[in-house]
Amino acid sequence: MIGSVAIVGAGPGDPGLVTEKGKALLERADVIVYDRLVHPLILEHTKEEAVRVYSGKIPRGHATRQSTIQAMLTRYARGGLFVVRLKGGDPGVFAHLGEEAEALRATGISYEVVPGLTAGLAGASYAGVPATYRSLSTSVAFVTGHARKEMPLTDVVLPRADTLIFYMGMHYLPFWLERLAREGWSTETPVVVVQWGTTAKQRTVSGTVMTIASEVEAERITNPALVIVGETARFQADLQWYEDLPLQGTSVLWAGEGVIDGEETGTERGETTRMLTRLGAHVFSYPGDVFTFNRDGIRVPLTAYQRVHFEDACSVGFFLQYWKDEGYDLRRLPAYVTGADAETEEALREFGLPPEEDGEPELTVGARVNNEGSYWQIVDRQPSKLKADVFSRLVADDWINMVLFTAPREVHALAGKLDEALAVWCADKTVVGVGVETRQLLQSLGVRVDRHADEANREALASLLSSSCAVVAAQ
Repeated sequence: MIGSVAIVGAGPGDPGLVTEKGKALLERADVIVYDRLVHPLILEHTKEEAVRVYSGKIPRGHATRQSTIQAMLTRYARGGLFVVRLKGGDPGVFAHLGEEAEALRATGISYEVVPGLTAGLAGASYAGVPATYRSLSTSVAFVTGHARKEMPLTDVVLPRADTLIFYMGMHYLPFWLERLAREGWSTETPVVVVQWGTTAKQRTVSGTVMTIASEVEAERITNPALVIVGETARFQADLQWYEDLPLQGTSVLWAGEGVIDGEETGTERGETTRMLTRLGAHVFSYPGDVFTFNRDGIRVPLTAYQRVHFEDACSVGFFLQYWKDEGYDLRRLPAYVTGADAETEEALREFGLPPEEDGEPELTVGARVNNEGSYWQIVDRQPSKLKADVFSRLVADDWINMVLFTAPREVHALAGKLDEALAVWCADKTVVGVGVETRQLLQSLGVRVDRHADEANREALASLLSSSCAVVAAQ
């Protein structure tokens, strides 16, 4: 059976701007072929067993040929797989939609197209520039800013519009500025350049047709960048909002958590992550293990046990969920429970099962392998390939600039996954630690701790990270 392809727009960079339809297709895709401008965190919507293929194109560097990408889409689909071709921005705006759709149609592969929020409009909005504004701008046009063999820039006609937005225009910026002046644009026309718009790397530079080239050179702005030309660019200084968020500019790796059937473990961590995201941060949990429920490991009905010992916190939630799924009366929960450590005991209390001190357990529940008759390996725990793929891409594209540790086990978890010493890997990043034991462990490993709190609730953690932004900006 022949598979199919969905050509999906990932949006301009901010992982939160991908469409719901796009996410739904990513969740069921067998193969994802994605571009450089797709933020790696968007890949977290893909399933664990999916194949993720990077086909990034670096300006004036190594590039995957367009013909190779098209052949790849066809090959995977012919193998009966559902393929998502994931593109930054909108597939139909300077993103080879036409070529890829034609190639699929020519080989008899069915496809669909899911639009995305184009970088031109989103980047302008995140920079504080409205593309149109009543009497100042009643039209906007997108222009390719770099050359193609089949059409040199001298053949590109500048559209007649009040606002022009150039894509990837850094290398030929002087050429375009000269063209604008020659074709009647005032040299005093406002210009805003937005680099890596809508992401933690976003930077903006403002000037005029006459001055913007020197401003860009002074700030070392490179592609990917948008050049916004027109009177509405005057609003940038007053209407900018994204770069004013307290955590904008921070890409946080929060060390060490697990994944349960595709969902992050820890309700508190999830809520905290969402709060930090609202404040402008991008947050990624790593490493992560996949926990799969082992229903067959229990030999007799759970109601037969009155004394149960839990080896780890994650097992508590699985145990209670299984109890409910089987329809057992909650009033018949084990009379005596114990936990192996403070974290497990806290999980028991959260579920209304205060741990006891005494008594030999009739059943021990945990995630490790154990063949004893009184032991139930309630989950199978395996390293997450998805987490590893995303982490690899974040590192390769230099996204991570802050590392957060909130418990000693997180330090051990991350250190165990790195190819180099933790201190070496963290050397160029801001390190934030919570807890006395966490700080002491990091220091014993030679890791410089830039910000620390003995304890921190959700709001205090946000404040701690906000105070760390100055360190990030200085690096």
